[in-house]
Amino acid sequence: MPKSCPAGTFCGRCDQPIRPGEPFEARDILSPSSAGTTVYLHKNLCVKTPFQAAPQLRS
Repeated sequence: MPKSCPAGTFCGRCDQPIRPGEPFEARDILSPSSAGTTVYLHKNLCVKTPFQAAPQLRS
C-alpha cells in the first residue's frame, strides 16, 4: 500500500480531496476488458456524495 496519495487525489466515496498526511486506503478496481484503476478512500468513514441519476418529475 502506498504511503501517500498522488497530488490532487480525491476520495472515491465523498469526492473531497485527500490532504497530505491524511490516512487513506487504496483499492484496486479490476476490469476484465481494460487495465483497471486504483481508487483512494478516506480511512475514516466519510459520507457518500448523493447523486441524482435522472431529474425528478414534479407533480
